[in-house]
Amino acid sequence: MWNNNGDPGTTDLIDEQNNPKGPNFAQWMLNVMGSTTRDQIILQGGTDRSTANSIDMNHAERWTYTQQGNQPQNFQFTTPQEADANSRCGKVVFSDMHVSGGPGSGNYPSSCGGGLTLTPQEKALAFMFFDISSCVGTIF
Repeated sequence: MWNNNGDPGTTDLIDEQNNPKGPNFAQWMLNVMGSTTRDQIILQGGTDRSTANSIDMNHAERWTYTQQGNQPQNFQFTTPQEADANSRCGKVVFSDMHVSGGPGSGNYPSSCGGGLTLTPQEKALAFMFFDISSCVGTIF
């Protein structure tokens, strides 16, 4: 279900209950200092969006969701959905977790500014990128 829900607030929650990789993701976020509180990702101001109202958790893994409204922010599913789970060969990843860092003035790379630390949502997306390359198979 889709809708432009605008600003979902400043905190996303990691789904450790319904996602088998959730506990590893939550621990990784703590380890890389993307979270200071387990299962919480504080979003960079002005970058939060929410366009997915809900997902069918029988067909997709929810990775993160909004604290306000319980709307999915990151999820994935394997394809083709009609095939037996062990016969699937593709993976689709959706992220509503936006990142933003305005460029500085001047030429690259000096225009990047002094702060080269990744934001919490950039760290969360990095974990998702690592997971994209994992084997496709049964996700439940």
